[in-house]
Amino acid sequence: MSSSFTVEKFYNIIPLKAIMTAIDRKYWIQIFGNIVLLLPMPIFVKLCWKDINFKIIFLVCLGTCLFIELSQFTLDFITDYPNKVADIDDVILNMLGVFIGWMFAMLLRKTNLVKELLQENLPS
Repeated sequence: MSSSFTVEKFYNIIPLKAIMTAIDRKYWIQIFGNIVLLLPMPIFVKLCWKDINFKIIFLVCLGTCLFIELSQFTLDFITDYPNKVADIDDVILNMLGVFIGWMFAMLLRKTNLVKELLQENLPS
């Protein structure tokens, strides 16, 4: 390992630090990408399991998000090359996407839009 090795270059645990930097530098794709990453997950889970509640979906999505961040940290630490930094802001934005996805799934369920679309496309 090099003499400049520090574990701090592999993670950010200061909430909103990366988000504020991205906003200041107008890196909207960074913010949008993290929100959209897990947004479909609660929609698909809710469509597959109608009786599932938000708490379970939240925990599954949080576990998925933490797995991604811990994988980034582990790979960067092993290779000593911080390609993707594990970041608390990624977790915050991913979970915001989960919440938006849940709201969308509930909207779809209340309007019966999915049921109507499936009935229209089923062969007679």
